[in-house]
Amino acid sequence: MEINDSDLGALLFLTQKAINGDEMCQYLINRFTKYLKFDPSNQAEIRKIISIARDNYYQACGIKECMERYELRSQVYEEVKAVFERCEYMPTQEFINTLESLTNVHGLYFLYDENRNLIYIGKSKNLGSRILDSAKERQGFYLKYKLPLTKSDTNILELYYISKLKPVLNSESKEVDDTTFEIDYKFLEESDFILIKEKIEND
Repeated sequence: MEINDSDLGALLFLTQKAINGDEMCQYLINRFTKYLKFDPSNQAEIRKIISIARDNYYQACGIKECMERYELRSQVYEEVKAVFERCEYMPTQEFINTLESLTNVHGLYFLYDENRNLIYIGKSKNLGSRILDSAKERQGFYLKYKLPLTKSDTNILELYYISKLKPVLNSESKEVDDTTFEIDYKFLEESDFILIKEKIEND
C-alpha cells in the first residue's frame, strides 16, 4: 500500500513517542508493523492506525481517545476484558500491553500476591495467552517475566527457579532442601513488577 508524506509524518511522530516510552504508541507501532508484514491485505486495520496517528499528530488528541473513536481493539484486549468481567478488579493497561507484546513468545513468568510475595512460577511457548489464564487461576496481582535464549533453556530455568525460590503454589519440582549451585544467565529481556489489576473504585 502507498503511504503519502502526510501520513508518513504522522506515523513517524507516533514512532518517536513509542521510542520515548509511550506504551500505547508502542502497541500501535507493533500492530502496524505486524499487519504490514504478515497481513498487508487487511487495509481496514492498517488505515485505522494511520488515522489514529494522523489525528494525534495534527490535533494533539490522546492516543486512548483516538483508539476508542476508531474502535481499535486487539484480541488480547477482548480476552482480558472477558476474564475480568463482573469482577471488582480491572486489568491495567500495562498488563494488557504486556500480554500483547508476549503473544507467541516463549519464556518464564513469575506471579506475586498483592504484597509482592512470589506465589507461582511457570513457563509457556505463548506467554501472552498462558499468563492471563494463570493470573486468573492463581489470583496474581503482580507479574514479572524473563525471556531466555532458547526453549530448552526455558525448561531448565523453570526447574531451577522453582527449586531455588520455592513459590507457595508450585507443587511439582519443589523440594524441601536447597540448591547447591547458582546459575548466572543473561536473558534476552527481563521485566520489573507489572501490576496486573487494580480495584474498581465505586462512586
